[in-house]
Amino acid sequence: MSGPPASPLLGAGPFAVDLDGGPGAATVGYGKAYVTTYRAGAPALAVASVPGSGFTGRPPGLAAAELTVEVAGPAFLDAYTSGDNTRVVATDSMKNLVLVVAAEAGCATVEGLAAAVAARVLAEWADVATVRVSGRELPYAAQPLAGGGVSGQSWRRLGGAHQVASVTVDRAAGTIELLGGIDELELVRLSGSSFAGFVRDRFTTLAETEDRPLPVGVRARWWYADPGAAGAAGDPAGYVAREQVTDLLGLLLHELASRSIQELVLTWARRLLAAYPAIGRVWLEAENRTWAAPPVAPALGSPRAWTVPQPMFGLIRLDLARDGGGEP
Repeated sequence: MSGPPASPLLGAGPFAVDLDGGPGAATVGYGKAYVTTYRAGAPALAVASVPGSGFTGRPPGLAAAELTVEVAGPAFLDAYTSGDNTRVVATDSMKNLVLVVAAEAGCATVEGLAAAVAARVLAEWADVATVRVSGRELPYAAQPLAGGGVSGQSWRRLGGAHQVASVTVDRAAGTIELLGGIDELELVRLSGSSFAGFVRDRFTTLAETEDRPLPVGVRARWWYADPGAAGAAGDPAGYVAREQVTDLLGLLLHELASRSIQELVLTWARRLLAAYPAIGRVWLEAENRTWAAPPVAPALGSPRAWTVPQPMFGLIRLDLARDGGGEP
């Protein structure tokens, strides 16, 4: 899936430059991508409950993430225009800073770790005017024990949905964007979804259906209305957790006999804005991954097994912002 509309690290402004007299202007940034960290003894996470989800937190233990650091500032322009590295911070140094901060950080979320890295980048390197740290969690769970309870030493990597985050901090303006999200979520409703009444013309081969299995691949992003609020990186009053979002979207898929995926994604977006006053904008992307029925009719008369269709999916996107009155 393609990502949400990018929030540019730099806009037109003091870092725009004509490169060697070429046409137009450029904005520049560079950094280190995909720095993997594994933190033992990460603190517990406690979040406020929301209707539709029983999740209220995670125990302390192993926290893993993959981070990308990007920096920008006028001091780095000479590296582009004349190859002058005098003021360039090596990206290997950025990688080492991330690892040091990960070892020291007392945060329970990938958002909190990203914010800690961004703060240290600005503290260490005066030439950095703006920094963006983005990343994704690598979720692990403690190994259950035969006699009950879980191990504090053994862990297993979880597949599927994971939290993503991005924080952008400007030296002069402070935190200008805090974004959370979820990737690789897959949900399915076996019956009760329909798709009918669509345009029929000479290109149409799809049959209408009043009852179909509906597998959906989901990506979500949410922007915190006050990106400078400390609570958005882990405070129960503001934090949006992957586990709760997964619960809410799955519950709504169960409750809504949708006639279109467009109807479903709008219901999802409105529920997220209603559940979390701290966020001001939601972006959703849903892939219609409808399974294919057997080409030969089964003996029972209706399929109870399906297969993966051709590797191309319908794509539905929605970007919903809270209005000035605070209502979604």
